[in-house]
Amino acid sequence: MDKLLKRRQILREFLEKKQGFPSKEYPLLHDIISIDAAEHFYLQTTIGWDEGVHVCEINYHLELKDDGRIWIHEFKGDIDFSEYLLDYGIPNTEVFFMVYKNQKEMEQLEEMNKIKPLLDHSDNPIHRLYERKLILKNFLSKEREKYERNDLTTSLTIDQDEQHYVLSELGWHQGTFRYLTLYHFELKTNGQIWIHENRTDADISDYFWEMGLPHSDLFFSQSLEAKTQYQNKKNKIIS
Repeated sequence: MDKLLKRRQILREFLEKKQGFPSKEYPLLHDIISIDAAEHFYLQTTIGWDEGVHVCEINYHLELKDDGRIWIHEFKGDIDFSEYLLDYGIPNTEVFFMVYKNQKEMEQLEEMNKIKPLLDHSDNPIHRLYERKLILKNFLSKEREKYERNDLTTSLTIDQDEQHYVLSELGWHQGTFRYLTLYHFELKTNGQIWIHENRTDADISDYFWEMGLPHSDLFFSQSLEAKTQYQNKKNKIIS
């Protein structure tokens, strides 16, 4: 059997085995498997309602590269996935975990797999954009949970083209209406991420670097470099 065809089947069957919802205890939750037309991306998402709260959570996000490598962007299982794949003849050197807790974990992973640094890991512009969209969504979803309070609503807004990502806080707090933009990111078509707003103490640049984004692809809109780029673009339009 063709290597890619075999690995597609392995990934599909793995996600099918991990279908846990609906169940008697959680009848309103459903596990949904999504596979793109090119059979590169394999996602399992839990959606539905739990105790009056809407749930939409990615459990697994696996990517199969054209050369047969498997990249793991999200994995919330309790098994050693590398060992699982090894049982099917897929060596650990062809399995890459793209979610790091910290720099030390990334260095250990690189040493284990004997690979080059994964800082600019995607040579396909479409894949790179897709991965960075997921990074932004995952980061802002976690930040949304962190800032959610009983008296304030935290809202994550993403435009239709998935270029602008805005996390806002609004509501009444101590008798005063509050509206605050916590984050505003813009994802350019070339993969650059522009930080228009960050009103938190989060170290964004280090977080994105740990997720595989080089510092050269991050721009703070209020910096001199960003101002120069804007002026050059403006002058080009005028001329």
